[in-house]
Amino acid sequence: MHQQAWICCQIGGREHYAIPRSILRSGGAAHLVTDVWAAKKTGWLPSRWRQRHHPEIDDKTVAAWNWSALCLQTRLKLQQRTLWQRNVAVNDWFQRKACGVLPALVQSSPSPVTVFAYSYAARKIFQLAKQLGCHTVLGQIDPGPMEMQIVQDIERQRGDLLSEWPSPLYWDNWHSECNLADAIIVNSEWTREALLEEGIAVDRLHVIPLAYDQAAAPIPPSPTIPEQFGAERPLRVLFLGQVIPRKGSFELAEAIQLLVGRPVEWLIVGGGPAELLDRFRRLPQTTVTGAVSRHEVASYYRTADVFILPTHSDGFALTQLEALSYGLPVIASVCCGDVAVHNYNGLHLPDVTSAAIVNAVEQLIQSPQLLRRFAANSRVETAFSLAAVGKQLMALGASLSGGEL
Repeated sequence: MHQQAWICCQIGGREHYAIPRSILRSGGAAHLVTDVWAAKKTGWLPSRWRQRHHPEIDDKTVAAWNWSALCLQTRLKLQQRTLWQRNVAVNDWFQRKACGVLPALVQSSPSPVTVFAYSYAARKIFQLAKQLGCHTVLGQIDPGPMEMQIVQDIERQRGDLLSEWPSPLYWDNWHSECNLADAIIVNSEWTREALLEEGIAVDRLHVIPLAYDQAAAPIPPSPTIPEQFGAERPLRVLFLGQVIPRKGSFELAEAIQLLVGRPVEWLIVGGGPAELLDRFRRLPQTTVTGAVSRHEVASYYRTADVFILPTHSDGFALTQLEALSYGLPVIASVCCGDVAVHNYNGLHLPDVTSAAIVNAVEQLIQSPQLLRRFAANSRVETAFSLAAVGKQLMALGASLSGGEL
């Protein structure tokens, strides 16, 4: 049996390089093509990029362009490009760089080769990969156009914080990516349904969840949930993520206002528009940190009793797995990855409304023993392990090569 060879193309440290790591752990061969890689003797890199590395991935199997990436980011900043203009420019730059090394990587890899790339930065890579006789797998990072429509509808209803949106050409390029992909990986049923609505063929969609490295997961602290919540020891609710309309920030702020006076404290961790952050800062019983580094998030998980994610749409939301790894129950909407089990280690919000959030939080305030039971069941299941995801990826690769699933 031939060893599977994958060439994994990604901008940034998305998912802690879970795709190539999963493949390597499952016995496959993997090359990583990325924008920045903090190998040895790269101490000159900006601090935000010094974590772009993983010990499981051999530096010799990585192609990256640190200096070129730094020059590009500096130029875009000086040109005062908008967020979407920067995203499009970086995606285009990365694809051109990746295409420059792809032929040599394919030639040096065992055949057949599967080329993996994430959505919105895959079209040119896939075009070349097809010419080189490779299989192509698209990693869809979000629910696509449907998610944009959801956020646009929210903003129209609210009448403020109107976002910048990509041009129609952006979505035309995405449709080309989908057409060029032999398989499309989505991380949740929510995203799968969104892509079906866009006309993507059902047989090309494969639901594979995000992977979480359980070996590196922290040991949850001993439960400290009191017999009764009160003024001296309120329920501590953590929101950690982007403070933006898509994440349910409007509804969460309204729920906090409705629960003023109840024994609950709110911790809002993450960056976002100044208007929204200020809205939370004005609320009683609420602490707002703004954006924090990845190394700082552990302390916030450890001090909370429950994690909340009232998202309107997420491709998966890895923070759910992070919360469970700290022994935190999860309150989440159904518009993301199906992680927490309702009434087992958390609660599902039937809809993203302030009323639904209030009902869920009140349930835990009034029943600390229920929260204690949820916490005892809060852990990352093996279905989300690197080994489990790697097994699914290898099965997908085998099927593309004519093997059995």
